[in-house]
Amino acid sequence: MAYTRKTQRAIDAYGQDVCIEAFRKHDQDGEGGSTVGFYLGLKTNQADAAINAGREIVERAALRVTYYTEAGPQETVVSGFDHLAALSKSRHDCYAPPASELRAKLAVEHLKRVAPGFNAFHIHSA
Repeated sequence: MAYTRKTQRAIDAYGQDVCIEAFRKHDQDGEGGSTVGFYLGLKTNQADAAINAGREIVERAALRVTYYTEAGPQETVVSGFDHLAALSKSRHDCYAPPASELRAKLAVEHLKRVAPGFNAFHIHSA
């Protein structure tokens, strides 16, 4: 699934990581476009574009996870916003695991909340 034209343009101009970080600062830290721009070296309108692009990227980043319990296989979805929270936590801990490891840890934490009796899981999509 392709991004919208504006999002793709922001990704091409600033990079996906900058867009995600701009959205994280806006969403989790409550920063506006001018402050985000100051931190990331962007003009306010560029920061606004990066924030909007980051929002779209995060909204589309979801994992479909099948987990197994004594009752049989079940499915759940881990949202892109949970991804963002996990990325922020790993940054604060000064540890950025590889994407596959991060997705596995995220799936386990999510399953601990929604299915405490799970005994195995499988991630279907990144």
